[in-house]
Amino acid sequence: MVIIILSLGGAISAQNNFEWTEVVQVDSTLSQKELYSRAKMFVATTYVSSKAVTDMSNDQSFTILIKPIHEIGVKAYDIASMTDCIFAGYVRYMLIIETKDGKYRYTIKDCVHEGYELHPSCRILSLGPLANDKPLIDKPWKGGVKTEFWNGNLKQDFKNMATLLIAKLKEEMGKPAKSDW
Repeated sequence: MVIIILSLGGAISAQNNFEWTEVVQVDSTLSQKELYSRAKMFVATTYVSSKAVTDMSNDQSFTILIKPIHEIGVKAYDIASMTDCIFAGYVRYMLIIETKDGKYRYTIKDCVHEGYELHPSCRILSLGPLANDKPLIDKPWKGGVKTEFWNGNLKQDFKNMATLLIAKLKEEMGKPAKSDW
């Protein structure tokens, strides 16, 4: 059995912009507490196991910090058969939702591709922070990933997911205030 292990160390440069953040104004009658409640509901309904991904939920600062993963298609190299195999790796990212009266701020950042072992002879390699111009391994498929694939398919798939996630968050948070039933 051959296993390839890569380090994901190193900081993401501030000049890279693989990060989304926005302050969103909503109905001014929505309190910080109501928006925080909506954010918690968004997390609970969006992620399979919201408890597993929630790193921090602070009722005093009205902040939620979660670290979910997004399954993503990548091409790996099967060392035993010396052929390509296609399967999914993961992109780990951080989502922070902070609320105040009549507005909230979301931030999606720290997007890092991580691989895993499919079986003893096929390991999906960890490619590193998506903010990088090139993956940690930048060789033609044999043990690496083509830069064109990195900058095209892999990053674009995550950007598409982030766009949909933001739209869903805005929809959930932007609903008009409900009167007591």
